[in-house]
Amino acid sequence: MSLFLFNIIPSHHLRLQQRGTLLSLLAATALLLGGCGSARTSMVTPDPAPQPVASLAIQKDPSTIGLQVDTALLHTFEETLRAELINRKGFRQGADLTLRYRAVSGNPGSRSGRFWLGLSVGEGDVVMRIDLAKADGTVVMTMDVTGTVTGGWLGGSYAIAFEQAAEETARVVKQTYALHP
Repeated sequence: MSLFLFNIIPSHHLRLQQRGTLLSLLAATALLLGGCGSARTSMVTPDPAPQPVASLAIQKDPSTIGLQVDTALLHTFEETLRAELINRKGFRQGADLTLRYRAVSGNPGSRSGRFWLGLSVGEGDVVMRIDLAKADGTVVMTMDVTGTVTGGWLGGSYAIAFEQAAEETARVVKQTYALHP
């Protein structure tokens, strides 16, 4: 029977079907290796009159109020911020605007739940409090940015939530304060 089908279906259709299967497998592999997550922003105090700035400083908030998390996760957050804001032509390193961050709440979720059950079972999240201050120290905007991890390679690392939060923070800061967003 299969020989009969191969004789009826032209060979170029089979090659297209094989390509489609290969592309589907590649997409699924990228999804598993890359990790799944999302982010959202909640403005606590929006800047009533944002002014574009050329330079930005990024600092961990020295306050001890908030969630105590592994320093490697905070390092992931800060390095992602630097890559998105300073290294990608958004701002130069400086002090026109200072971004201070701290983790205020979070839940790593269940990595095994994400791996075995998927579809947001075992979802992990982190809420980062972001304060943006002018050079004189006046806080002009405060926002809470939530990053989540819903899956990924072997269930997805909790670091994905920190990366998602950093990328969302960078998006909002560029949109609000970059000279050329």
